[in-house]
Amino acid sequence: MATFPLAFPSRFAAGTTLNVERSFSDYSATAGWTAKLYMNGLSEIAPVVGIAQGSGFRFTVPAIVTGILQAGDYVYKVIVTDGTVVLVAESGAIRIDPNIATALAGALQSQAEKWLQIAVAAIEGRLTADQQAYQIAGRAVTKIPIMEWWEIRARCESEIAQKRASAGGRFGRTVRSTFTGVEYET
Repeated sequence: MATFPLAFPSRFAAGTTLNVERSFSDYSATAGWTAKLYMNGLSEIAPVVGIAQGSGFRFTVPAIVTGILQAGDYVYKVIVTDGTVVLVAESGAIRIDPNIATALAGALQSQAEKWLQIAVAAIEGRLTADQQAYQIAGRAVTKIPIMEWWEIRARCESEIAQKRASAGGRFGRTVRSTFTGVEYET
């Protein structure tokens, strides 16, 4: 038999199923209370009815429903009623991560990764003697100096490396070599 989390997650990915079981001692399903989950942010979902599980409730939001949610910050509320009284039993915030199954190429890149591509293209497309400012027919044009592009590139690379290190991941492989012509290590 499957077990379900007893608390709403702080984040989950769009396109995945959200299953949560909640109990509210003052609002027991066995005492006649019903519960609905509401979520709203950049998108919204129709209220999800909590299915009674003993004295608590199970909330299931299918992947097909979460799949249409835009990535971002959402608020949720569990609203309970006994048919007369309507109360908020729980509320909080959830971050919805993008749906990787429907994301377009590049959509999941960080801003630093996007800027790194721009900086590399600018550096590779310029000569070091490139003019930084000039005028044509009375109109002034100013370019970003090549050294600033190098600084932008370094900052982006550093930010990307820190993010990957904090996530526990590395990319590429370490290759060590010496330039004596005698010894190579990979």
